[in-house]
Amino acid sequence: MKKLFIIAIAAVLSAMCFIACTKENGDVLYHISVSFNDNMDILTYAMDEGFKDAGFTNVSTHYWKLNGEKNSCNNKAKSTFEARAKYIDDNRDKVGMAGLLDLKGEKVTLYYTYGSGEENVVLSTYTFQK
Repeated sequence: MKKLFIIAIAAVLSAMCFIACTKENGDVLYHISVSFNDNMDILTYAMDEGFKDAGFTNVSTHYWKLNGEKNSCNNKAKSTFEARAKYIDDNRDKVGMAGLLDLKGEKVTLYYTYGSGEENVVLSTYTFQK
């Protein structure tokens, strides 16, 4: 009975390790939303420039894609998103029309979709300070 119990525990631990160590690879899709009516997509286009400069693939208007290991792609997307939002916040006069917007207190949110089970999952949010 003890041996059967030990074998069962070993099997469960092996399965848990396999699941935890399995890396998910494929296409990860990203898009953002803003907390105000950006009817001319001024802020959205300004955010798009960050994704373009970071090497993301544009698949549709304001939708960007990375291919690779999901967690690695999400880390790159999150850092790209946060860096671009901070840049816009600190340098609005250099970002074209976005400089005309009053963004203080407004939020921009980054979402990702991976496979069929993870759709529009919030990855990061940035609140403008200036």
